[in-house]
Amino acid sequence: MTSTEPALCNMGGAMYGLQLPFQIILISLIGQLGFSARPVVTFIPNWKKIHIGQTITMTCNVEPPASFYHWYRNNNWISTEKNYVIVFARSGDSGDYKCWTRTGGTSEIVTLSVISDPVILQAPLYVYEGDNISLRCSSPSGSVVTQTIFYGNNQTISKLTTNDTLQLKYTDLKATYSCSRQVLTTIAHIYIAETTISFTENAGTIQVTFTPDWNKLLTGDNITMTCHGGNYWTYQWLQNDTLVAEGLTYTITSAQVGHSGIYQCRTSHGDSLPFRLEVSNGEPISSFP
Repeated sequence: MTSTEPALCNMGGAMYGLQLPFQIILISLIGQLGFSARPVVTFIPNWKKIHIGQTITMTCNVEPPASFYHWYRNNNWISTEKNYVIVFARSGDSGDYKCWTRTGGTSEIVTLSVISDPVILQAPLYVYEGDNISLRCSSPSGSVVTQTIFYGNNQTISKLTTNDTLQLKYTDLKATYSCSRQVLTTIAHIYIAETTISFTENAGTIQVTFTPDWNKLLTGDNITMTCHGGNYWTYQWLQNDTLVAEGLTYTITSAQVGHSGIYQCRTSHGDSLPFRLEVSNGEPISSFP
């Protein structure tokens, strides 16, 4: 933890030992088995480059959800909300972002670039092996464009007249991409933008989310766990190191005591962090933040 990140003290309204009968408690193994889920930052829209004046929402994702969050840009504290929203981006919003939670620690640094150029080539924040991706050759709102050409490794791969987005399959991905656009002002200009595709390491970034999105459910309710990864990955669900299901999601219908245990999503590109599911048979159990 850097000197800019908050010390761990009695903050955030966390409560321990709260008695909650007839509950399913999803708790991380923090303090019990030594595991914690590291936060992961995501962008909406999912571009790491945007134009001046655009809006972008950054979300600090962590399981289980935190009671409070801290955001930093270039190591300077900026917010305490789960979502950090930039409504009208300026060049000063460019920089290295990260979020911090008490249980998960500090996320990986992600970089946002706010650009004033007439053409930028937008790529997703993360690209995992097995993903299909979209690239967008973008101009500021109101620009008049007559043609867009995409290049991969300096070879022309697509010419578009009405669309600015190129859909790419994982098997077709190349290392470098560029695009050119003819933009009409008083005269026509052709502008070129570039980007490089690099794969994101999966360690610590494979996330599991829950529906309903809270960690206390009445006994007998349903819960769906979703593992987030690439389009062509394989998914398995483990309970106490035993395979219980395959597929992107795992739904427990009318949860019973036997569903209690340590769960983990195992993918062809890595595993999620383990988490505990406890199902009460009516006896009070303790809730952990």
